[in-house]
Amino acid sequence: MKWFGTPARVFFPIAVSLATAVCVPAAGLGDQGRDQGRPVQTSFAALCPEARVMPSPVLSPSLKHYIESDVKSVCEYLARVGVKPDPRPIEISFNPRLIDTAYYAGTGHRIVVATSLAVDIEVILRQYVHVALHSAVSDEARSVYVSLFPSIHSGLVNYFLASFHGYPVSRGIACKNTLDVAFIRRLDNDLAYEQLPYRVVWPEKRDILAQVWGGLFWDIRKALGQEKADKMLLAALRSLRASDFRADSAGRYPKRLLDAARLVDGGRHVAAIEKIMQRRNIQASGPDE
Repeated sequence: MKWFGTPARVFFPIAVSLATAVCVPAAGLGDQGRDQGRPVQTSFAALCPEARVMPSPVLSPSLKHYIESDVKSVCEYLARVGVKPDPRPIEISFNPRLIDTAYYAGTGHRIVVATSLAVDIEVILRQYVHVALHSAVSDEARSVYVSLFPSIHSGLVNYFLASFHGYPVSRGIACKNTLDVAFIRRLDNDLAYEQLPYRVVWPEKRDILAQVWGGLFWDIRKALGQEKADKMLLAALRSLRASDFRADSAGRYPKRLLDAARLVDGGRHVAAIEKIMQRRNIQASGPDE
């Protein structure tokens, strides 16, 4: 297996994919490295419709309850940050024909999950955050956002889900089968933009670079605190326009990030964020994706 990372620091396997790994909750994580985050304000509960979990032989009543409760909690958290919830109830169904994957189906506003991943609520929550953030992009940029900024989008999804949990590791997911690693995603890393191995192609390159962006976002959270970081990152996302995108790079996103930082606390965090970006070889002009 090929590995990529900064020397003697954090390493990630190429091809981190749900299609090649069955993930189950890892034991023994405890609360190490976890912060308390910020309690979800109940005033946002009325904005979030109930999740509809479809009947399945793999679902116990308690698992169904946990899925519905967690999806509602994530919706309330994103609403507090400023993401307008979709008023339609989200439907969650399980398909035995899928192999270790999940996807969002716009028709019917539903998340479809492989039955083999039914116990992995994190997979469902990640799909929900993916859809919510995509809806937060401006109308003019939405059609090209995910296709041209896949690594940034994936990094943002990883970040907001981690920020919701108050923990930089992907909720203790241990991946078995072809991946002999403790976690599928972690944001407390030192990864930076650098020359990738020549054999790395999509989606492997996208997944690696998403770790870089997610780590950058988590560093910003540590510097600013959860509330300011969450809202700043969402503001940068919302400010994107179609002209900001280029198929071969991060376009103007880093600049949009600094522009959003100038609106927080009179801009006093801009210099710190620039240093964080420099440590990861991310420039305001945008590194190649």
